[in-house]
Amino acid sequence: MSDHDFWVNPNGLRRSAEGFTDKELEINSISARITALTDPARLTDATGGDSGGREFAGVHLNMAGQLHDGVRAWSTATGATGGGLRSVARTFAAVETNATTGAKALNRTVSADQPAQPAQPVQPVQPATAGVPVRARAVQPRSEKK
Repeated sequence: MSDHDFWVNPNGLRRSAEGFTDKELEINSISARITALTDPARLTDATGGDSGGREFAGVHLNMAGQLHDGVRAWSTATGATGGGLRSVARTFAAVETNATTGAKALNRTVSADQPAQPAQPVQPVQPATAGVPVRARAVQPRSEKK
């Protein structure tokens, strides 16, 4: 195999995509947990209503919001990777199917045109006019009468 050849296993790509989908669901559950833990009403109950509690809640909610945004971006990227792998797997599977179908059709056509014969070495064929000068002249197309 040369450095420019590669092989693709569409079923393997499809299985890889399933792994990304599973991971996306897991990340979404983390996101949901962050959302539940950072519910402002829940947090205010825990930190209290005084100025110190409100300040802590504000800082905590801001940091948790940034974390949540990052987790959502991670989930989106993971889902897009799985979707991309599924798309590539479908494309390679279609290429393989179409190439196989075309090759079989070509084989049937060639087989139908020529009777099966044992393979023999190919000998160079000399043209019938080998060594014989051939004269040719150009033929001009007839002009149509109007």
